[in-house]
Amino acid sequence: MVRPGRHYDKGFVELVDEALVDLERSEGGLCAEPEAIVVASAFSAVLGDQLILGDHLATWLGYTPRPAFRIEAGHGSGGAAFTLAYSLVASGAYRAVLLVGVEKLADHPTWVQGWAWTLETDSVNEGFYGLNLPAAYALMARFYMETFGVTRRQLSLWPVRMHEHARENPYAALRNPLTPEAVERSPLLAEPLHQFDAGPVSDGAAVLLLASGEACKGDVVVEAVASATDYTGLGLRPALDELRSVRVAVEKVSRSAGVNPARVDVVELRDIYSITGLLAMEAIGLVEKGQAARALEEGRFTRGDRPVVNPSGGTKARGEVGGATGVYQLVEAYRQLVGKPAGVPVDGAEKALVVDIGGVASNATAILLSKT
Repeated sequence: MVRPGRHYDKGFVELVDEALVDLERSEGGLCAEPEAIVVASAFSAVLGDQLILGDHLATWLGYTPRPAFRIEAGHGSGGAAFTLAYSLVASGAYRAVLLVGVEKLADHPTWVQGWAWTLETDSVNEGFYGLNLPAAYALMARFYMETFGVTRRQLSLWPVRMHEHARENPYAALRNPLTPEAVERSPLLAEPLHQFDAGPVSDGAAVLLLASGEACKGDVVVEAVASATDYTGLGLRPALDELRSVRVAVEKVSRSAGVNPARVDVVELRDIYSITGLLAMEAIGLVEKGQAARALEEGRFTRGDRPVVNPSGGTKARGEVGGATGVYQLVEAYRQLVGKPAGVPVDGAEKALVVDIGGVASNATAILLSKT
């Protein structure tokens, strides 16, 4: 991985190359030569001035003439790209596939980023009227808080927890302590969400190799993968306080692998905002509806408990790397399972659940990893 940040001096190629150098340093390199490349990037076309990003990376990283694919599913691009990479290997089409997540976001002012994120809503019917991602999640937060009596102070427990976890993650963009007061004093994004309810918008890249047993003897295996969608427009949804795509994807993985999500050791979930983290915990089935914030108050889901949720610090503290986030989550989960944690160590971790979320939870991918 590359530590997320403002890498003004690096383009897509340089960021991915740095991630490959980190892989060489931490893992000794790739155990097999990739036969194809799958790239996750949500905004390379609209903010990075680069279509055919897979071809571009293959050209400058020395992978031509091997096939390259770029996958876009908004902020959930990493999980969607993993689904394709996994399918290519599981089907026998390729023995090894290099999964790349890369994003360049920090070069642009906030209003440009906000415009791009509006494209992840139903941009014709709702985005046209100014409903971008923070506004949509703010509506969900307000409805949730009023329905279940959740206070602004309880909502602040999520970013505080993420900063606590990130203090042990050398790859995290933010490793400073955070207080609830600081969250609530930060600039308002869309009431009730503040700036510190979200992670810093960053550049970054992460890579991993998926390979068949014939190509590599890996330390971690993929037990199950599933994806799901929900209506892009909030006005079509029966409830504003449920992430249906997350619930359906996790239920599919749970049935396929025969594993209760509450019994895994590590959960890395996509928390684009504090409310997303709370709603995702409930959709996964870790807590009852409306109880996520109270569970954090009780000290659940951190060191000494099972599962540990976002031991890396999550999007809030690791950094917001757009469509590359899901690949970061997968690398972080892998490192926990092989005993090289980037974040709070989860001793004896055997199973990890990764949940990536795109749009206003209009898509989600759930991935269950196990230590061999």
